[in-house]
Amino acid sequence: TYQPPEPERPALPPTTVERLPSAPAPAPVVEAEPAPPPTAKVAKKSPPPHVREDTAPATTGTVRLSIVPWGEILIDGNKYGVAPPLRDIALKPGIYRIEIRNQEFASYLQVVKIKAGEEIRIRHRFR
Repeated sequence: TYQPPEPERPALPPTTVERLPSAPAPAPVVEAEPAPPPTAKVAKKSPPPHVREDTAPATTGTVRLSIVPWGEILIDGNKYGVAPPLRDIALKPGIYRIEIRNQEFASYLQVVKIKAGEEIRIRHRFR
């Protein structure tokens, strides 16, 4: 099975590109257009946990604390931490008894009514 050598092809100029007959031409690049929004109404789901609270509908209110020099925070008898560093506490709507304790001073007590989306500030300086 002798194969005679193929005849040499003349060299192409350096700016010319030769396309082989078996290689298909590359497809043109077409940018996809965004899909139009659906027209059917979709039931709203609750936002995923990674969504920031300020973008979701408010279901809690906030108690913002400013305590000097410091105080242990109790809400309805449950310990929540020490302020500072504790600053904000999110609570469901309702009435709460907030007590602030510091061993060196008399306790401070305040009853608050929380509404969804509302912010209540409590400022106390122990003397």
